[in-house]
Order: sequence, then structure tokens, then C-alpha cells
Amino acid sequence: MRASLRIRGSLVIIFCLLLIVGCSNQVGSMNENEQARITVTDHADREVKFAEPPKRIVSLVQGDMDILYQLGAEIVGGPTVSKDLLPTELANIEQVGTAHEADFEKIVSLKPDLIIGHAGLNMKDISTVESLGLKMFLTNSNSYESILEVIDQYGKILERENEAKEMIAEIEAKKKEIEQKPLTKDVRALIIYGTTDLFLAALPTSLSGDLLATVGGENVASDLPGIESYPDYAQLSMERVIEANPDVIYFITHGEPEAVKEKFESELKSNPSWKKIKALENDNFVLLPYELFGTNPGPKLAESLTYIRENLESIAAEN
Repeated sequence: MRASLRIRGSLVIIFCLLLIVGCSNQVGSMNENEQARITVTDHADREVKFAEPPKRIVSLVQGDMDILYQLGAEIVGGPTVSKDLLPTELANIEQVGTAHEADFEKIVSLKPDLIIGHAGLNMKDISTVESLGLKMFLTNSNSYESILEVIDQYGKILERENEAKEMIAEIEAKKKEIEQKPLTKDVRALIIYGTTDLFLAALPTSLSGDLLATVGGENVASDLPGIESYPDYAQLSMERVIEANPDVIYFITHGEPEAVKEKFESELKSNPSWKKIKALENDNFVLLPYELFGTNPGPKLAESLTYIRENLESIAAEN
């Protein structure tokens, strides 16, 4: 009898323990769900979770910082760039390096809730960031659609989805306006990304190449193979360019743009074969603003579309 009672007592204890474990698991799940109130997948296919919208943000990417600022985020640190590229309100912001080389000591001192990095450049820094107890969101905005996606993602992260939708709607309206008025003639374009040491042709998979296609331009380098170190760009083949005979040559450079453009232009003009190219004959050698075409323009995306479209229209009118 006593043995039977002991068995029954043991069963009751086991049942109670199971009940407690079950309840604690439910509570744990609830806490976990509460902690993951916001979940967004970044461009490195990482799920980044937030218990609440981040209040202090450091961005290593200029365009992303501009989007976040326009959506009402508090930016406490930004990339090291010329102050004339920053919104007036962020002119004196703490500069923390770039996606290529971030100053994590300075970043930590700013106590950010979130760091914005580049998916192609900052994946190697994830372990460092996490060891510091920080959170990083990685993006790679190299096309019209990917920039709109990033705006939408930041709307979710900040819980400013209506504001993000408004920003996207304004950009989409400009694109629709352009699409409703096709170019009167096809315009063949070459986009060159240059430094004092290297000149590359931008492919359709690059940001500038994608924006050119979005507004109706034809990229004469579209069938060139990308190079291993810069897959969105191709080696500049003089023979191929002469054969393609572009109507316009667009030029992008980062740092000392006039000096780099002048060097490239002098090299072209020193080659007799290049003098026969329409773009040079008609003086259609255009320097594109780096902040609109060389990097994610963020909320200025509609301005990027307008800039290159108006130039294409003027060239189409000449031909």
C-alpha cells in the first residue's frame, strides 16, 4: 500500500515537473518572440532581429545613412566623406571610416544600437561586431530595385513603414513619368569608372549601368566579360569601343574628378582612332556626379534618374 502511494506520489511530482517545464518553455518562447519584435533579412541573407527600433545608428554607407536620416533615425556616426556630400544637419557628425576600413574603436565609443555595413565588404567584420555585443545590418544597393528594397527594409526596422512607402512612391512616380515618354532615338552609351591608374567599363549589373538601362539608354559594354576583382565592370577595350561607336561617354570617378577626367580625355584624343567616335566628335563626354551614380544615392535616386535621362534626351535630339 505504501509502495503504491509512493509510486502515485512520484507520478504526481513528475507530472508537475513536466507541467512546469512546459509552462517555462511557453514563457521562454513568449520572451523570445517579444525580443524578436522586428526581424529583417539583410543582403547577406542574415536574419537581423530587434526588440525595438534602434535609436542610435552608425552607417558606413553614405546612401543608407541618408535614407535612415530621411526616415527620422538618429544618426550618431557616418562614413568618412567630404562634408559637402552630407545633409547640413549631419555636417558635424562623427566620422568612423568607411566600409573598406572601419574604425571600430570609435564606433564602440558611440554606443550604437545598429551598424550599417556593405554586404560585400563588411561580412568579414561580423564576428568582430558580435564579439563587441553590437548588431550589424548589411546591404548591397547596386540597382534601382535593390535601393527600393533597402528603403522598405529600413522602414520596417525603424517602424516608419508609411514614411518609407511615401519615399518609394515618389521615386516610382519619377520612373513611371520617364517610361511614359520614350526617347525619340536610341542612344548608345559607354560608362567609364576611372581613377588616375585604372579605367573600367561599367556593365549593366553595376549601379550606373542599371540606372542607364532604367531610363532607356543602351550600354555598349553589355556583352563584355566582367573582371574577377570587379565583376560589375569590364576591362576597357579600345577596339570594342571604336566598333560600338557610342553617342555619349559617361565618366564616374571618386576623388579629383576633373583631374581624372582630363587625363582620360587627353589619352583618348591622343589616339587618332578615338577621334572618329560620335561622343568625341559631338563633345558628349559627361562627368556623372559620384554621389548619384558611383554609390547608392539613397533618397536621391529620383534625382539620379532625372539627371541621366535629361542628358539622354538632349543627345537623342542632336542625332
